[in-house]
Amino acid sequence: MAALALAVIAVGLPISHIGAYLLLVIATVMIFTGEVGFRTKAWFAAGAIVLASVAGQWLVSPPRIAEGHNVFLPGPPGGALERGLAADVYRHLKDEFDVRYPPTVRCRPSQMGCRQNHHPDRTFAFSADSILYP
Repeated sequence: MAALALAVIAVGLPISHIGAYLLLVIATVMIFTGEVGFRTKAWFAAGAIVLASVAGQWLVSPPRIAEGHNVFLPGPPGGALERGLAADVYRHLKDEFDVRYPPTVRCRPSQMGCRQNHHPDRTFAFSADSILYP
């Protein structure tokens, strides 16, 4: 179980990539069908490798996107974003949105994939990652 725990720590949670999942499946099969040794030097080496892996992930990984800051779609007057955000913040975001996406170049509401008729119903979205990363 300690070897499997080291593998999970090295990959990191949440496991959201197929490569990480496959690596853990292979490690699990090898751990439970093979023999796990109890040499102290090997366990310290494994711990050092996992520590280096975790430190590398922390140092190299891009910053996480804060919940609620990944998309802005202005809605109708009095919508969830206008109610949930400070007035000057909402106005600034809406002005920036209008500059980047003027009404003349926006998609037609009847067009497939167009989100003009779909607006957020709350200010911030739920993210399962928030359980693991405060």
